[in-house]
Amino acid sequence: MKKKVISGIVIAIVLLLVYRGMFTPVFGIFFDIMAALSCYEITRAAGVKNKELMIFAMIFSFLLPLTIEYGFNFALPLNICIMIYIILLVLIMLANHDTVSFENLCVTIYASVIIPFAYSTFTLITDLYKMYPDIDRRHCIFLIWFGINSALFTDVFAYFVGVKFGKHKMAPSISPKKSIEGAVGGVVLELAFNLLALFIFTKYIFIVP
Repeated sequence: MKKKVISGIVIAIVLLLVYRGMFTPVFGIFFDIMAALSCYEITRAAGVKNKELMIFAMIFSFLLPLTIEYGFNFALPLNICIMIYIILLVLIMLANHDTVSFENLCVTIYASVIIPFAYSTFTLITDLYKMYPDIDRRHCIFLIWFGINSALFTDVFAYFVGVKFGKHKMAPSISPKKSIEGAVGGVVLELAFNLLALFIFTKYIFIVP
């Protein structure tokens, strides 16, 4: 419990700082760094040890959200650049076939392409007000808050419900402490929490015609 409380406080401070820079370049750079760190953690956890593979993957995972956000114009379209990047990873695998497996390649592609694409949605959401006249910055803030809140508080609610009422193990071989009661409670309580938040935002924050 102590570790969870400390982690929650740290996460809250980080999110507050990110919120303060939400409509500035700081917001995008934060998620660029998160994409690169996530790529590193996933490839390391999957047992990828080839340094060339990891270096290229981290660089690409940092640049991809940046490119999507600012729409940099290269000589080639973004999808062609991604194809060239994947071919480069394949060549690295073939040159190091004794130490780099096909599974390592697949995990690296996932961590350096799919994950950064997911992170880029945060910056794209913050720019919605620039493209749609019916959306202002407050709507963007709510959507970002909704996404982060859904991930964090579902876990928090599931933990407390599981501790109090959990009796039936959900996946004991994967996560022995997770319970069916906790999973259901987390989803139900998070749904109620989001509906309450939407009501408050709609009534007191959004501009409603």
